[in-house]
Amino acid sequence: WVTSLSGIAMGKWRGGKLQPRREGPYKIITKLSSATYELEDLISHKRLSPIHIERLTPYYSFTTINYLN
Repeated sequence: WVTSLSGIAMGKWRGGKLQPRREGPYKIITKLSSATYELEDLISHKRLSPIHIERLTPYYSFTTINYLN
């Protein structure tokens, strides 16, 4: 599971400094190349356009964090 830079963080929309910088979490569907992945929204189950790995961050839920500690 990963999060992606939001449109705000990528400069597509200018909002306040308290606006979220990331969107997600998303499920990785396929690895298209060594640096490009296809993602799926967990709520709507819509597939997103391919996204570069530099725009992705691993997602850790609170249960995962508690498990790691």
